[in-house]
Amino acid sequence: MSIKKKTGLLLVVLLALTACSELQQYKSNWPASVINGEQGADYWLAELQATRGMTADQQKQILKSREQEFHDNPTPGNRLRVALLLATGSEEIRDHRRALTLLDEIDLASFNTSDQEMITVFQKLLEEERKANRKIYILWKQLTEQSQRIEELEQQLGKQGQRVEELEQQLKALTTIEQKIQQREKPVVIENEQ
Repeated sequence: MSIKKKTGLLLVVLLALTACSELQQYKSNWPASVINGEQGADYWLAELQATRGMTADQQKQILKSREQEFHDNPTPGNRLRVALLLATGSEEIRDHRRALTLLDEIDLASFNTSDQEMITVFQKLLEEERKANRKIYILWKQLTEQSQRIEELEQQLGKQGQRVEELEQQLKALTTIEQKIQQREKPVVIENEQ
């Protein structure tokens, strides 16, 4: 081998060793995070932000596409992608119950700790919203029932009011008749003279 080739080969080996020396050994009391090809919570939040500016039709198309991806490849990441869009999308595609179901069935171990925390917080928010919606539904139902009772009472009062008016008219008529009777002249009674 010539000196030029040996020098060139030596330079390539030195460059490769220098590049590898930048790698550091992972030292921690915690287990290494599993990222599963994603970039962490920032990635998911950026993905959500990207869908916010879309129209409802665009979000429907994205949802359909993501559901197909999840159907074809049911990874935790694809599950989370569908759940986040269902939870935060426009009204036309929003389905919090389904999003919560998807999040409840997710394998948290396949995500890093920041993703796990984000998913847990998201689940809690959706669960609290579900409870609040249930309370609102119960209160709305009670309000509707009370409104119906009020209408029924008003109808009953209206009927009683009509009856009172009828009785008042009858009383007036009787009073008028009585007054006419009293205003009549008493017949002159002639006594028989004997």
